[in-house]
Amino acid sequence: MGLVLILIKNTTMKKALLLLLLSTSFSVIAQTQPAERANREEIVDDSFYSVRFGFTGGFLLSSVSGDNADSFDPRTSYHIGLTSRFRLGEESRFTIHPSIIYARQGYDFESDENTQFYEEDINSGSNLTIKLTYIHFPILLGYEVIDNLRVMGGPQIGFRFLSETELDPDESDTAASVIELEEYISDVDISLSIGAEYFLTPRVGLGIRYTRGLNNINGKADEGIAETEQFNNAFYVSATYLIR
Repeated sequence: MGLVLILIKNTTMKKALLLLLLSTSFSVIAQTQPAERANREEIVDDSFYSVRFGFTGGFLLSSVSGDNADSFDPRTSYHIGLTSRFRLGEESRFTIHPSIIYARQGYDFESDENTQFYEEDINSGSNLTIKLTYIHFPILLGYEVIDNLRVMGGPQIGFRFLSETELDPDESDTAASVIELEEYISDVDISLSIGAEYFLTPRVGLGIRYTRGLNNINGKADEGIAETEQFNNAFYVSATYLIR
């Protein structure tokens, strides 16, 4: 009888211990899950990431400055690309921003007299759209002035893969023509870039950026045209979406 009572007591104690362990486990799990959810939510914030990347694109206003550029008008187009951001330390406000940008640059020009444009005869009143398309590789240094607001600046190198002029002739002509500029326009464009960006959410941001060319875009031309020094300028308005 005493043995039976001891077994019952032991069984009861085991059940009590088991219930205590289960309740403790459920309590720990209940306390852990909100913290894990919070960590998963917080990890979207870039303060918890050393590297982030995503897509960018938007409006582009471009022109050239330099010799004989007073009569040129800006060209409105677009840009699109991939962007990334590297934080320089867990608590650092400094970031590096490498990107790959497809940009449709150039300028517009209306001739007010019969003239030559890149050795082509142009009638008075003709409208020209000069298309200079680049793949740019900016590498910018950013600084977070306040939460979510960064200023940036740094070098950019671009590689031209399209350069042509679309000519809308005056009323005396019957068809538009295209002037190829491959033999005149430099293959590489080097520029400096400054800008700022503000993130509305941890993933979505808006930015502005200005680039100023440092090398003559007519670098491949013969001596006469090459002496006409002109430089790319571009103003970007971008929307960015970070997928990580």
